[in-house]
Amino acid sequence: MTPKQLLLIDAVLTLPETSLEKECQRRITAINAMTAYCSVKEGVTFRRSRASQPVLPVSAVKDEKPLRSEADIMLRRAISSVTTDERPTICFACLGNPNLTIWERVVSFATPGCLTRHFMRKHVRRLGVNEPTEC
Repeated sequence: MTPKQLLLIDAVLTLPETSLEKECQRRITAINAMTAYCSVKEGVTFRRSRASQPVLPVSAVKDEKPLRSEADIMLRRAISSVTTDERPTICFACLGNPNLTIWERVVSFATPGCLTRHFMRKHVRRLGVNEPTEC
């Protein structure tokens, strides 16, 4: 090993000192040994600004509204999942509401229980006492 390597190892691997002044001197010695080994002087530190979000090219940005055929495919899949023999995970009331966006209409819940909670919270509780229900 070179003498610079030995000085670096000795400076970095020494035990902490008992007094504050000796500890500061130990750290300064370790910094100087590292600088001598790397042959790089410390420069001025610069405050980094937060990285801004990269600007995507126009072709990489997806439209918020899916293409009509894409929307039709999503609706067909959602409708077929509601009409299966198993308990559905897509709300039929939201699916049939044309006032909602396509994304809100085809939301798939994690479990049928989640769908039940959604249905009770969003649809059943909003019904008035004398309000007729449509089928």
